[in-house]
Amino acid sequence: MRSSRQRSPNSLPNTEEENNRLELARRLHDGPAQKLIALGYRLDSLIGESGLAAKYRGELREIRLDLIELTEDLRDEL
Repeated sequence: MRSSRQRSPNSLPNTEEENNRLELARRLHDGPAQKLIALGYRLDSLIGESGLAAKYRGELREIRLDLIELTEDLRDEL
């Protein structure tokens, strides 16, 4: 019987794979995720414009909600 400290080779973490995953997460966070957040702020600014027609305000709000969902999905993957 194996002790809790002894593991089969297949149960050990693959450090190279883990390092690659962490690097990808860092790149996504520092690049695309930040750009999505910046786009969200720009949309918020446009939505807040007083002269914007109601039709366009509604469409921009829908786009903003889609962007929030996309950002959350990406964050969950990181």
